[in-house]
Amino acid sequence: MKAMIERYLIVFMQLLSSCNQKAEQEIYLIPKDFKGEVHIFFNQNGVPVKFKNEYGRDTVYIPRIGEPVKYENESRVYEIPSDGILLTQFKTNDGFINRKYYSLESKGKRTALETFKFEHFDKGFAGYVVKDKNQKGIFGDGTSGSYGNMNIAFQDFTVCSYNELDSFNTKEYRRSFDSRIEKITGLKLNLE
Repeated sequence: MKAMIERYLIVFMQLLSSCNQKAEQEIYLIPKDFKGEVHIFFNQNGVPVKFKNEYGRDTVYIPRIGEPVKYENESRVYEIPSDGILLTQFKTNDGFINRKYYSLESKGKRTALETFKFEHFDKGFAGYVVKDKNQKGIFGDGTSGSYGNMNIAFQDFTVCSYNELDSFNTKEYRRSFDSRIEKITGLKLNLE
């Protein structure tokens, strides 16, 4: 019984410390005319990653060499390419993150992009809170995960207006985007 209580206490302390973890601030620079999904792959440093594939066989994935780590006033800087897929040498950034998104013109002028919040409303409804449905902004802020058992961390979000959001959630767009991810990263995503 004492061992079980100690285990629960250790897990509780780990959870508590991760909740208080403050992550580095982040700045996202997105090309002015870009609309669509953005996908950021972390730890793209050429170091092989071992994992078991879907058949239980040992497999090795060798990440491409991503963009070097870049900071601005103690904030991480992610310069999103025109295709929306960024490979970065940054490690994942866990904890409570202060993110700032900017539309970037060719001469370097930055315009802040609004981050639309997803909320749950009365009577079981949920959705994005958007005042102007034609305003370009960020949807899905903070969405992250990893590919299967490969433990290849990523973050994604969508840049568009609310009225355009559905056009980036089609099967055709998803297939095309995933195909580009495969080509850029060398990953196999089991596209259907």
